[in-house]
Amino acid sequence: MIANVPWPSLSHLGSNAFHIDYCEGTGAARRFFPLEPNQAKAALETRRARRYPRVALAAALDQYLGEIGVPAKARANAAALADDDTYCIITGQQAGFMGGPAYTAFKIATTIRLAASWQERLGVRIVPVFWLASEDHDLQEINHAFYQQSDGEIGRVAFGWEEEGMPVADMPLHEEVRRAWDAYWEAMRGQPQRDAAMAAMAPRDDEGYARWQARVWSSMFAGAGLVVFEPSVLRPLGGRLMAQMAGAEHAIGRGLQGIAARLQSAGYQPALDPEAYGCLFVVDGSAGRRIRVPDGPAVAQDVERHPQRYSTDAALRPVFADAILPVLANVLGPGELAYHAMLSPVYKALDVPQPVAFPRKSYTLVTTEEANRLAAYGTSPRSILQQAQEPSDAADSLASREHRRLFRTARRQIEEAYEPLKDYVVGQDPNLAKTWESTLGSAKRALDKLEDRAIKAALSRQGLSKGDFRALRNVLLPRDRLQERVYPLAWYLARCGLGLLDDLLTWGELDAFQHEIVTWEDQGADM
Repeated sequence: MIANVPWPSLSHLGSNAFHIDYCEGTGAARRFFPLEPNQAKAALETRRARRYPRVALAAALDQYLGEIGVPAKARANAAALADDDTYCIITGQQAGFMGGPAYTAFKIATTIRLAASWQERLGVRIVPVFWLASEDHDLQEINHAFYQQSDGEIGRVAFGWEEEGMPVADMPLHEEVRRAWDAYWEAMRGQPQRDAAMAAMAPRDDEGYARWQARVWSSMFAGAGLVVFEPSVLRPLGGRLMAQMAGAEHAIGRGLQGIAARLQSAGYQPALDPEAYGCLFVVDGSAGRRIRVPDGPAVAQDVERHPQRYSTDAALRPVFADAILPVLANVLGPGELAYHAMLSPVYKALDVPQPVAFPRKSYTLVTTEEANRLAAYGTSPRSILQQAQEPSDAADSLASREHRRLFRTARRQIEEAYEPLKDYVVGQDPNLAKTWESTLGSAKRALDKLEDRAIKAALSRQGLSKGDFRALRNVLLPRDRLQERVYPLAWYLARCGLGLLDDLLTWGELDAFQHEIVTWEDQGADM
């Protein structure tokens, strides 16, 4: 069962205003893109006349995919990109530990579905592509994974790296990664599909961290022929383009400043600081770390000759991919939509057509058993998400009318009993005012404690507890965030099984740009 939840009702969970307006088709959000989310034909027409390095692209992808060992269908899809009438839908994400937050899988599933839908609609071959952002060097963003402990609270497993600051692409599967891997699956012991999930995601001895992630994603969506690649695959094909980026650095900066001003005038907060983005990085030979190029035009010739030394930042990365790959649409999350809204001047400066910006699917998963337990507390998954109910709120809502009457009366009587004493004791000694307030507060707290124990007793008689409700809430809103933004793919697969991946390709209408609550009815999944 699937229930739609409009994004405006989840704004308290961090959904940005731009994302809400874009999904709802309200405000000015869609005006910052050249195409609407459903303009597949227009996206195709703008690319048919454009030349791409198709043969070299297909060869580079085939070599990479062969090295990491991916299913044959993925290699066939990569090879098809050499044909003039083959296009792609792309998404991307960092190489998060244990698959990273589950929204990565949701982005990939959306990409696969959109590729299949538009292929049928347009009559051309469309390949789903996943850009694994392994050039990122912020280890703290990808080195951890969350899970739910046996007591219902949120646990965390993480690893370090002595070379922190270097690109993730350079990180081996060192001992700390393997210890964190073992610790995570030990924490998941008892979950019904844990062993199958662990086997499907297991690393190999002969691969580094990023290639492990790339291979796993490819195998997870083998049936769809997902083409996974890292930025290093495209970089040798983009020397001239990156040199153009370096030379146009100042024009790009001015364009970003202008679009930031337009966003602010429309009531949106710019997602990128125009003073800090629109530049290339270069690998520091002495330290092996990426540093920002201080003067793009000065290094443009070197960039063209040695593109492998350079990489793009967040403002240039999408344009770089869209110039080399025949991309019809980018599948984007909420934050990405907001910063892609700033990129139209970058696309124009580099003469690259900007693809459709298509919002990814968004889900919260709950089992039938969990939904029934929430119903016993007088609430539902939708209410938890929309109201962020706390355990005390749920417990109070279950209190009987007589319970509420008695404790409300007692509170009023305590205040009435203490009020006449105030003037009297202050008249005896003005310093007793604070003592009077403290005594009244103590009486109220004692009554609160009595009420809390009475509620606990009443709940216990029904087989309910605040702890149980908190555990249920932590399934839906771990760390007060949407489930998909906290728990990794591994957590979902251990609970629901690998069949979840096929189900992701069917849940909800593709163009229903809302959050969706999926009630998981598999009796074998004991969430």
